[in-house]
Amino acid sequence: MMANYSFISGVLMSPLRIQRRSAICMSEDRPAAPESLEEVLVGAVSGVTDGIEGGLKRLRVTVLLPGLNDKVENSYPFNEELLFFVTRALATSGAFDTRHLRLLFESTGQAASARAYYEKTGNPTGENVSYGSLLPKDVREGGGEGDAYILVSPQNRTGDPVILDVEKILNEAPDAIHILLNPKLEHNQANIAASIIETDRRRALIDSFEEVCPVKNRTLQHGIQLFQS
Repeated sequence: MMANYSFISGVLMSPLRIQRRSAICMSEDRPAAPESLEEVLVGAVSGVTDGIEGGLKRLRVTVLLPGLNDKVENSYPFNEELLFFVTRALATSGAFDTRHLRLLFESTGQAASARAYYEKTGNPTGENVSYGSLLPKDVREGGGEGDAYILVSPQNRTGDPVILDVEKILNEAPDAIHILLNPKLEHNQANIAASIIETDRRRALIDSFEEVCPVKNRTLQHGIQLFQS
Protein backbone atom coordinates (compact mmCIF):
# COMPACT_ATOMS: atom_id res chain seq x y z
CA MET A 1 0.00 0.00 0.00
CA MET A 2 1.33 3.43 -0.92
CA ALA A 3 0.77 6.44 1.32
CA ASN A 4 -1.62 8.96 -0.18
CA TYR A 5 0.28 12.24 -0.46
CA SER A 6 -1.69 13.76 -3.31
CA PHE A 7 -1.83 17.08 -1.45
CA ILE A 8 1.88 17.27 -0.71
CA SER A 9 2.85 16.67 -4.34
CA GLY A 10 1.21 19.91 -5.37
CA VAL A 11 2.75 22.15 -2.76
CA LEU A 12 6.27 20.94 -2.11
CA MET A 13 7.65 23.39 -4.65
CA SER A 14 5.43 26.33 -3.75
CA PRO A 15 4.80 28.29 -0.53
CA LEU A 16 2.30 26.68 1.82
CA ARG A 17 0.03 28.68 4.04
CA ILE A 18 -2.44 26.64 6.07
CA GLN A 19 -5.50 28.69 6.94
CA ARG A 20 -6.77 28.40 10.45
CA ARG A 21 -10.11 26.76 11.22
CA SER A 22 -10.42 27.31 14.94
CA ALA A 23 -13.62 25.35 15.52
CA ILE A 24 -12.41 22.13 13.94
CA CYS A 25 -10.21 20.96 16.81
CA MET A 26 -12.52 21.05 19.77
CA SER A 27 -15.87 20.49 18.06
CA GLU A 28 -17.73 17.28 18.71
CA ASP A 29 -18.71 17.43 15.03
CA ARG A 30 -15.11 17.15 13.90
CA PRO A 31 -14.76 14.44 11.23
CA ALA A 32 -13.65 11.11 12.67
CA ALA A 33 -10.71 10.82 10.31
CA PRO A 34 -8.95 13.37 8.12
CA GLU A 35 -8.52 11.95 4.64
CA SER A 36 -5.77 14.19 3.27
CA LEU A 37 -2.50 15.72 4.35
CA GLU A 38 -4.15 19.13 4.14
CA GLU A 39 -6.77 18.14 6.72
CA VAL A 40 -4.07 16.74 8.99
CA LEU A 41 -2.07 19.96 8.84
CA VAL A 42 -5.13 22.15 9.28
CA GLY A 43 -5.94 20.25 12.47
CA ALA A 44 -2.39 20.56 13.78
CA VAL A 45 -2.09 24.25 12.91
CA SER A 46 -5.50 25.05 14.37
CA GLY A 47 -4.66 23.26 17.61
CA VAL A 48 -1.36 25.10 18.03
CA THR A 49 -2.85 28.49 17.11
CA ASP A 50 -5.82 28.11 19.43
CA GLY A 51 -3.57 26.88 22.24
CA ILE A 52 -1.24 29.87 21.94
CA GLU A 53 -4.13 32.32 21.75
CA GLY A 54 -5.60 30.60 24.80
CA GLY A 55 -2.45 31.38 26.77
CA LEU A 56 -0.68 28.00 26.69
CA LYS A 57 3.10 28.14 26.94
CA ARG A 58 3.82 24.42 26.62
CA LEU A 59 2.14 22.50 23.81
CA ARG A 60 2.56 19.06 22.32
CA VAL A 61 1.43 18.04 18.84
CA THR A 62 1.82 14.58 17.35
CA VAL A 63 1.51 14.08 13.60
CA LEU A 64 2.05 10.41 12.88
CA LEU A 65 1.74 10.18 9.13
CA PRO A 66 3.21 7.20 7.30
CA GLY A 67 6.85 8.15 7.05
CA LEU A 68 6.82 9.66 10.54
CA ASN A 69 5.24 6.77 12.43
CA ASP A 70 7.75 4.15 13.60
CA LYS A 71 4.92 1.65 14.16
CA VAL A 72 4.57 1.29 10.39
CA GLU A 73 8.21 1.96 9.54
CA ASN A 74 8.65 -1.40 7.82
CA SER A 75 6.03 -0.40 5.24
CA TYR A 76 6.75 3.34 5.23
CA PRO A 77 10.41 4.19 5.98
CA PHE A 78 11.19 7.38 7.87
CA ASN A 79 10.91 10.41 5.59
CA GLU A 80 12.99 13.32 6.84
CA GLU A 81 11.68 15.69 4.19
CA LEU A 82 8.13 15.00 5.35
CA LEU A 83 9.20 15.95 8.89
CA PHE A 84 10.66 19.19 7.52
CA PHE A 85 7.43 19.81 5.60
CA VAL A 86 5.23 19.39 8.70
CA THR A 87 7.60 21.57 10.73
CA ARG A 88 7.36 24.34 8.14
CA ALA A 89 3.57 24.15 8.12
CA LEU A 90 3.56 24.91 11.84
CA ALA A 91 6.29 27.54 11.59
CA THR A 92 4.52 29.53 8.87
CA SER A 93 0.99 29.12 10.19
CA GLY A 94 0.55 32.74 11.26
CA ALA A 95 0.72 32.02 14.97
CA PHE A 96 4.34 33.21 14.96
CA ASP A 97 4.16 36.18 12.57
CA THR A 98 4.91 38.65 15.38
CA ARG A 99 7.27 36.34 17.28
CA HIS A 100 10.87 35.27 16.87
CA LEU A 101 10.62 31.52 16.35
CA ARG A 102 13.50 29.08 16.68
CA LEU A 103 13.29 25.60 15.17
CA LEU A 104 15.35 23.17 17.23
CA PHE A 105 16.24 19.95 15.43
CA GLU A 106 17.90 16.79 16.69
CA SER A 107 21.33 17.98 15.58
CA THR A 108 23.01 20.94 13.91
CA GLY A 109 23.37 18.75 10.81
CA GLN A 110 19.63 18.13 10.65
CA ALA A 111 18.97 21.84 11.17
CA ALA A 112 21.25 22.61 8.22
CA SER A 113 19.49 19.96 6.13
CA ALA A 114 16.11 21.51 6.93
CA ARG A 115 17.29 24.98 5.91
CA ALA A 116 18.75 23.59 2.68
CA TYR A 117 15.50 21.73 1.95
CA TYR A 118 13.42 24.89 2.35
CA GLU A 119 15.74 26.81 0.08
CA LYS A 120 15.79 24.02 -2.52
CA THR A 121 11.99 23.85 -2.66
CA GLY A 122 11.56 27.61 -2.70
CA ASN A 123 9.79 27.59 0.65
CA PRO A 124 11.79 29.83 3.02
CA THR A 125 10.49 30.13 6.55
CA GLY A 126 10.76 33.90 6.92
CA GLU A 127 13.12 36.33 8.60
CA ASN A 128 11.54 35.76 12.01
CA VAL A 129 12.61 32.09 12.01
CA SER A 130 16.04 30.82 13.02
CA TYR A 131 17.51 27.34 13.38
CA GLY A 132 19.34 25.39 16.04
CA SER A 133 19.71 21.99 17.66
CA LEU A 134 18.22 20.38 20.75
CA LEU A 135 21.23 21.46 22.77
CA PRO A 136 20.68 23.96 25.59
CA LYS A 137 23.75 25.90 24.44
CA ASP A 138 21.97 26.71 21.17
CA VAL A 139 19.33 28.52 23.21
CA ARG A 140 21.81 30.03 25.64
CA GLU A 141 24.24 31.25 22.96
CA GLY A 142 21.30 32.80 21.14
CA GLY A 143 20.69 34.87 24.24
CA GLY A 144 17.37 33.15 24.84
CA GLU A 145 15.95 35.69 22.40
CA GLY A 146 13.36 33.36 20.93
CA ASP A 147 9.74 34.13 21.71
CA ALA A 148 8.78 30.61 20.70
CA TYR A 149 10.53 27.30 20.10
CA ILE A 150 9.45 24.22 18.16
CA LEU A 151 11.40 21.22 19.39
CA VAL A 152 11.35 18.89 16.39
CA SER A 153 11.00 15.20 17.21
CA PRO A 154 12.94 15.08 20.49
CA GLN A 155 13.64 11.43 21.28
CA ASN A 156 15.12 9.62 24.23
CA ARG A 157 17.74 7.14 23.09
CA THR A 158 19.62 4.42 24.90
CA GLY A 159 21.97 6.15 27.33
CA ASP A 160 20.85 9.57 26.09
CA PRO A 161 17.80 10.92 27.98
CA VAL A 162 17.05 13.90 25.71
CA ILE A 163 14.27 14.88 28.10
CA LEU A 164 17.00 16.38 30.32
CA ASP A 165 18.07 18.63 27.43
CA VAL A 166 14.43 19.60 26.91
CA GLU A 167 14.25 20.56 30.57
CA LYS A 168 17.39 22.72 30.25
CA ILE A 169 15.97 24.42 27.16
CA LEU A 170 12.84 25.29 29.12
CA ASN A 171 15.00 26.75 31.88
CA GLU A 172 17.06 28.80 29.39
CA ALA A 173 13.93 30.48 28.02
CA PRO A 174 11.29 30.13 30.74
CA ASP A 175 8.94 32.82 29.39
CA ALA A 176 8.85 31.56 25.80
CA ILE A 177 6.33 29.30 24.11
CA HIS A 178 7.63 25.74 23.70
CA ILE A 179 6.08 23.24 21.31
CA LEU A 180 7.03 19.57 21.16
CA LEU A 181 6.50 18.15 17.67
CA ASN A 182 6.35 14.34 17.58
CA PRO A 183 8.12 13.83 20.92
CA LYS A 184 9.25 10.41 22.15
CA LEU A 185 10.23 11.19 25.70
CA GLU A 186 8.47 8.45 27.65
CA HIS A 187 10.24 6.09 30.03
CA ASN A 188 12.43 3.66 28.07
CA GLN A 189 15.97 2.33 27.88
CA ALA A 190 17.34 5.87 27.84
CA ASN A 191 16.33 6.47 31.44
CA ILE A 192 15.92 2.94 32.77
CA ALA A 193 18.58 3.58 35.41
CA ALA A 194 16.73 6.60 36.80
CA SER A 195 15.24 6.32 40.26
CA ILE A 196 11.50 6.18 40.78
CA ILE A 197 11.57 9.76 42.05
CA GLU A 198 13.53 10.93 39.00
CA THR A 199 11.26 8.98 36.65
CA ASP A 200 8.21 10.64 38.24
CA ARG A 201 9.88 14.04 37.90
CA ARG A 202 10.48 13.46 34.20
CA ARG A 203 6.91 12.27 33.76
CA ALA A 204 5.66 15.47 35.40
CA LEU A 205 7.73 17.48 32.92
CA ILE A 206 6.15 15.64 29.98
CA ASP A 207 2.70 16.12 31.48
CA SER A 208 3.28 19.88 31.76
CA PHE A 209 2.84 20.04 27.97
CA GLU A 210 -0.75 20.27 26.79
CA GLU A 211 -1.69 17.96 23.92
CA VAL A 212 -3.49 20.20 21.42
CA CYS A 213 -6.34 19.05 19.23
CA PRO A 214 -6.34 15.51 20.69
CA VAL A 215 -8.08 12.60 19.03
CA LYS A 216 -8.23 9.82 21.58
CA ASN A 217 -8.27 6.11 20.83
CA ARG A 218 -8.77 6.63 17.13
CA THR A 219 -6.94 5.01 14.24
CA LEU A 220 -7.37 7.15 11.18
CA GLN A 221 -8.08 6.19 7.61
CA HIS A 222 -5.55 5.51 4.86
CA GLY A 223 -2.90 4.50 7.39
CA ILE A 224 -2.79 8.00 8.85
CA GLN A 225 -2.70 8.38 12.60
CA LEU A 226 -2.84 12.03 13.59
CA PHE A 227 -2.93 12.57 17.33
CA GLN A 228 -2.75 10.03 20.10
CA SER A 229 -2.86 10.53 23.87
